[in-house]
Amino acid sequence: MIIFLYGEDSYRRHQKLGELIAAYKTKHENIDFLQVDLGAAPEDWQKGRDFLAQPSMFVDSKILVVKESNGVDEKDWRSALKAELENPKTFILISDTKKPPRSLDFLLKPPVQTQLFEELTGEALNGFMKKEAAKHDLVFTPEAWRFLNAHLLKQGERSWILENELQKIALANFQKPVSLVDLQKAIRPAASDFSFLKTKNIFFERTVGRRLFWLEDLIMTKEEPAYLFNLLAYQAQGKDLGRFAEYDVSIKSGGLEYEEALLAFVLG
Repeated sequence: MIIFLYGEDSYRRHQKLGELIAAYKTKHENIDFLQVDLGAAPEDWQKGRDFLAQPSMFVDSKILVVKESNGVDEKDWRSALKAELENPKTFILISDTKKPPRSLDFLLKPPVQTQLFEELTGEALNGFMKKEAAKHDLVFTPEAWRFLNAHLLKQGERSWILENELQKIALANFQKPVSLVDLQKAIRPAASDFSFLKTKNIFFERTVGRRLFWLEDLIMTKEEPAYLFNLLAYQAQGKDLGRFAEYDVSIKSGGLEYEEALLAFVLG
């Protein structure tokens, strides 16, 4: 039996892998276990092959954990994996960053159980943030929440970064709900974040033409519209803050797209 986990979100993928290992070890008291990382040591595919081939005389089952399985392109390795597809007593748990190459594309087909862990965006990211914040007993003001969301959208490995940032915020022992002022003490946009600097220009400009110029300049950076929206929203004050709250409701209810909300704000 093979379970294939893959995708850029290594934090959630690692969590799932740990859950599976713990579950199998709990269910099977007598079990052989081996873990190999073929990204770090490609030659260890032979250890994996030999582990699968050896008879299990005094154990109920065996678990082979493979990280970065596509680090090796060996016919014997592929054959060893395929031989275990229908074996109910052998559990192969594979955790890869990328989609498998053509030579290993059987990992995406039944009977292999597959789960994709993409970088989170939109409501999926928002929901994950809420779940992880609750684990740390943290609540945020709306402005602080938008700031945190925008900060994450700028990153790769968002789940890992969220966990690290929440730990820092929890240790800071800020008053609840955590305000934008306090949050910015723990998380600061990098000085080199040109998108952050350009969004500030939209607030400073008084003519629609100049605001449109800066919006077009932002869009040309190829940043995600959701990131740009949140970057503007957490800087908004007074009436602008109210407008962003209305846009946010419209977006989440299926009315406006992020691009439309940005244009609406700039046109005023």
